[in-house]
Amino acid sequence: NKPPAVTKLTIQNPTQLEVQFSEPMSEKTAEPTGYAVNKLGHPTSVVLDKGKTRALLTFPSPFTDANTTLMITNASDLQNTPINARLNYPLFEIQIDPAHLQRADANQNNIIDFPDFIAFAQTFNTNNATFDFNEDGIVNFPDFITFAQIFGRSVS
Repeated sequence: NKPPAVTKLTIQNPTQLEVQFSEPMSEKTAEPTGYAVNKLGHPTSVVLDKGKTRALLTFPSPFTDANTTLMITNASDLQNTPINARLNYPLFEIQIDPAHLQRADANQNNIIDFPDFIAFAQTFNTNNATFDFNEDGIVNFPDFITFAQIFGRSVS
């Protein structure tokens, strides 16, 4: 049986992280001590969804460091095949999509700057496709993280 894998990490808000797994996971995957984020420690709670393929981790403090990584040390699938505990998962991977730069440059001055941030802020919690970088249908916290990563960059 192939070990389960993390297929996606989504920051839901400043203190909650959703971990999506490649297959349904066992109940022990919901134990907070099986997860750790550097500088924050263990989550205060872990909730598995009904399909047992997603876990919502809640931490006592917000994610603030760009070098934040998640370690999973105690998670296994329904056949008790453990996840690879030697892997670390970065929460903020800086992979700049050139299309994001173009879309974020609202005033078209070839730099992502404060006027662009104002335009972004005005669309927060709307379905404005310009700033919905993760294309989930709403401009929200994950889009803010993307905007913060590209702030100050030149559009070229």
